[in-house]
Amino acid sequence: MQITGRRNYTYYAKKTGKDLVNHPELALDPPTAVFILVHGFRNGIFTGKKITDDIKAGEVDIVEARRCINGLDCAEKIAALA
Repeated sequence: MQITGRRNYTYYAKKTGKDLVNHPELALDPPTAVFILVHGFRNGIFTGKKITDDIKAGEVDIVEARRCINGLDCAEKIAALA
């Protein structure tokens, strides 16, 4: 998972209490990286689309769920792997 843009680094610096703006490498720390990944997916931080918009109990749309991270880029390929 890669975050981009000053806005995301600033946002997650506040959420994690780590200076990600001046030290973006701190986002590579596994617990921090997992927090950013899960929080971003669950809350629609990266694209405005939440993972739960397309993955619910008894209902899974792997292709559309890709929108929460990076649009539909490689969505069919990733869905096939899933």
